[in-house]
Amino acid sequence: AAAAADSGIQPAATGHGAGQAELDGVADDLSARKAAAAAWAAIDKQAALFKARTVVPNKQRKGWVTARVFVSSTFADMFSEREVLVRQVFPRLRSWCDQQRIRIVECDLRWGVPKDSTTEDIIRTCLGELDRCIQENTNPFFINLLSERYGWIPSAEQVPAAVAEQYHWVPNVSITHMEILHGALRANNPNAAFFLRQPDFLRDLPDSFRPQFADTAPLAIASLDALKLQLKRRCPGRVFPYTCAFSKVNSSTGMDKAELTGLDAFADSVFEFLKKTLAAQYPLSHEGMSPAEELAMAQDNYLEQRGRGNFGLEKELDYLVAYAKSAGKERPHVLYEAPMGSGKGALLSSLVERVRAAARGVNVFFHFANVDDEAASLPTLLRRICLELGEGFGLQLPAADAADQTGKLRECVAQVFQRRSDKKMPTLLVLGGLQAMYDLTRESASASMDGSPLSWLPHPAVNKHVRCVLACEPLGQLTGFLLQGSDGGEATDKPLAAERAFPTMAPQTRKDLVTARLGVYNKRLDESQLELLVANEGSANPFWLTTACEELRVFGVFETVTQRIKSFAADVQGLLRQVLQRVCEEDSSGGLLADALMLICVSKTGLAESELLGLLTERRAEAAAAGAASEAAPAVQVVTMLEWSGLYSRMRVFVKFSQGRLIPVNQMVQEMLVGALEPDDAARQQPVRKARCRQLAAYAKRAFVGDDERRAAEVMNGLWKGGDLSDALAFMRSADGGSRVPRLMRMGFLRAVRCPGSTTRESPKLEMCVPCSAKHTFSAVFQNRGACALCGSAIASQTMMMSGKLSSAVNAMESLACVCMRHGASMGLSAPGITTVTCFLCKMKSSKNTTMYPVFLCMLCTRAPTDRCAIMQV
Repeated sequence: AAAAADSGIQPAATGHGAGQAELDGVADDLSARKAAAAAWAAIDKQAALFKARTVVPNKQRKGWVTARVFVSSTFADMFSEREVLVRQVFPRLRSWCDQQRIRIVECDLRWGVPKDSTTEDIIRTCLGELDRCIQENTNPFFINLLSERYGWIPSAEQVPAAVAEQYHWVPNVSITHMEILHGALRANNPNAAFFLRQPDFLRDLPDSFRPQFADTAPLAIASLDALKLQLKRRCPGRVFPYTCAFSKVNSSTGMDKAELTGLDAFADSVFEFLKKTLAAQYPLSHEGMSPAEELAMAQDNYLEQRGRGNFGLEKELDYLVAYAKSAGKERPHVLYEAPMGSGKGALLSSLVERVRAAARGVNVFFHFANVDDEAASLPTLLRRICLELGEGFGLQLPAADAADQTGKLRECVAQVFQRRSDKKMPTLLVLGGLQAMYDLTRESASASMDGSPLSWLPHPAVNKHVRCVLACEPLGQLTGFLLQGSDGGEATDKPLAAERAFPTMAPQTRKDLVTARLGVYNKRLDESQLELLVANEGSANPFWLTTACEELRVFGVFETVTQRIKSFAADVQGLLRQVLQRVCEEDSSGGLLADALMLICVSKTGLAESELLGLLTERRAEAAAAGAASEAAPAVQVVTMLEWSGLYSRMRVFVKFSQGRLIPVNQMVQEMLVGALEPDDAARQQPVRKARCRQLAAYAKRAFVGDDERRAAEVMNGLWKGGDLSDALAFMRSADGGSRVPRLMRMGFLRAVRCPGSTTRESPKLEMCVPCSAKHTFSAVFQNRGACALCGSAIASQTMMMSGKLSSAVNAMESLACVCMRHGASMGLSAPGITTVTCFLCKMKSSKNTTMYPVFLCMLCTRAPTDRCAIMQV
């Protein structure tokens, strides 16, 4: 945190302060050593004023806590280490903390202190941030970095009397030293660690950079030596020496910086220390949690993350709270349709908290379908409603694997709403991210309104005590019927919902959001920088604005922050492309970052970190083999977790964790990444995407052991999207694929490869022989006469013998499998004078009088956009 002072903004000071060598009469080595010893004598004399702070861990904790991590060091010489912390260690730590329900906030004061700050402002900023950490965590999580610089030593005249009294200032010590005293030594803080960089790197450092990396003033040298010695004596086990080397001069930030390399061990040590101390102070209890509670916890996590700010939404929240309190009156549900990033999640999350606080008589149920695939599942949502709102109603819920589970859950949910209305129990349903639910069920939603993910919603004319607030991205296919009345001719002919315009942010609201967002990390923009940022057209979108703030937060050079703000694109996709370009340019892994992003985008079920490491190691091996000059197989270095933490830190704006696996943040980001990661001259052919699809299919087939359904989904998806259609069909007919391939994926694939030729009732019909009709294998798509000819799903049609001939009773939702005239002619089904018949499955030809069974299509395959030929073209 002493970076603010060390970076050159301290008043009338350069380096360590004006007149450093003459500070308090210290002008030679002997005087310097005496002054350093006197400082430690004063520190020891003050020891009686401070007591160790004790924290008793709550071993039953299940809720969220906040942990602030304070980074203390000089700035100019620690640029590389701070970059490693911000871009590698903290993202990796945040990923672990999210699983532990710990909200991590890193306090990195590389910029954010105004240029015209006084000495008192600088000192209060540094030590005041430590006060926030102490208030939040009692024993703050404190990381100190030391090398060959001691930091700015303000003179006695530069330290205001009020500051000296408040913090028990010790004469002739630097701000960095005072941070160590205040945050670590005085209270014997067990959460403090000290990382000492060894001086070997100085040998190769260019002379022009030496003043930034090594002190020459006697007092600074003596005080630094004494500080290191005392830390080793007083904090055994928490002092970690590390080595590094000079790499190059980096000018990418607009300022020349000496870049150090070989910091992997340093990064790993910091991560492990913080992980250990966080786990000790804030253990998380999973004892006795049911699957339903685990799912509810995932929803709580999302609510907590999205509900941290409701800037500009106060009036809308007041309206919605009044709407929730009006239960008992007939009012349509409230629907918000707004683009990605508009702030729908923040509004709904804040609404839940507001209603809980201001309308205690209203029972609130919330569900965000875009949390993960499990949350996007309609049965999951319906079951949650039954469990949370139907408690005590004696509901008989179907098993998770029961036939027609969704239909039975719909009936149970209808009972819940009716019972709550009958008992006049005010209820508010808050449902967000509904476009994710549509994405998951769009095939069935297109079949009929009954299959829509929202057709189960209570009608406000019938269930007057149940209120609903819904939000999704603009998607008429999902919400169209909500805004129209049914044709029942009764009370239900009124619309279920009324669309409400989503509020936009005023310029001052945008400034407040930026100030609050950066203020969490003790960073500030001056008024001119704020004006410049909110003047960008993109700032009207909260997602754009928070992404811009995150870009500024990790930007380590305060001198060029203004130029960085000017460079931001004016739309969400443009800004994300800029972020992608930056992180790819910073990537030194040989293209693994782009590979990782594409693999995540093409995966059907998401990828765990360990799986990505395996896939990226394969990519590294491929690259090494392609670039090998000899025939000898090159040695391949496995991609380590430490390397992965660096990759993840760069991609985290584009991805999120879902059930322990990485997936794209949303569909828009996924589409942007897939397009941006392809070469411009080959974007239409998509060679990169197809190659990663095929790689993932091969990897899943080999490595995804123990989860047959997921393995089948990834293999099938990879082969299909990778362009290997014949292999995809063969896999689907194999024992490994078959019925394990998700039904909608099978149907989508078969529709994609299905002949586009149209058919009529009079078109030639497919048939199968008696042996094939009686097969009892469930390892292939085409099983027997009881399976759909295209997707293999069970059908309800019956075939019977009447008057010595086979007759079919076709279910109203199904149909006989027909072929177009072209395929009918090629198969001899429509040729005049035909004397033989051909089995659809085994291709065996028999005489025309041979008994043959008809072939059927299921309900979903029947409801294609047009009546299409049942022959596949692969």
